[in-house]
Amino acid sequence: MPLAGLNLCASVLLVFIPLGVPYLNRMLYRPSVGLMRLVLRRLVADKRKLPDNSDRVAYAAATLPGAKASWLSLLEELIRLGRLNLRHYLRDELTQLDIPTLFIWGDADYFAPPSSGGQCCAMMPQARIEVLPKVGHLVWIDQLERCTELIAVFILSLWMTELRGLSLILPLQDTAQSLARAPRR
Repeated sequence: MPLAGLNLCASVLLVFIPLGVPYLNRMLYRPSVGLMRLVLRRLVADKRKLPDNSDRVAYAAATLPGAKASWLSLLEELIRLGRLNLRHYLRDELTQLDIPTLFIWGDADYFAPPSSGGQCCAMMPQARIEVLPKVGHLVWIDQLERCTELIAVFILSLWMTELRGLSLILPLQDTAQSLARAPRR
């Protein structure tokens, strides 16, 4: 269930709030391969698409020198007295970003529902959102080909817009349109 105005799932906050409490978080921070596997499995919709060694790679990253201090200081800054520190709430600044932006969101995102991305998108004059069905937070793991296609078409459309502004002939326009219409796998 999203929290008012922030669209973050309450269950996510319940997990992270204790990690934002100085000293308590140092006692709770105990990375393990099993914990990394559990976290990663929450971030994708199709667990079978996680690379076999992703939990070991995440564990290796979590145990690098400085990783613990970095992660905990980040959480301490973001979570103050059991609440999100709204100093880092950047939604109001999105209206000032007048640049082409593509949000790719999974409809099964563990951290925030697609409506959160939709709200961000609505604040930005040149933004659009693509919501992918049966996809989690790590959209590129659940749907690599579709993400690649969306990004390629987005970049190509930006390039074509630039060329159009230069009054050049656009033989690639048909290519971009056919890519956008291509059947999805």
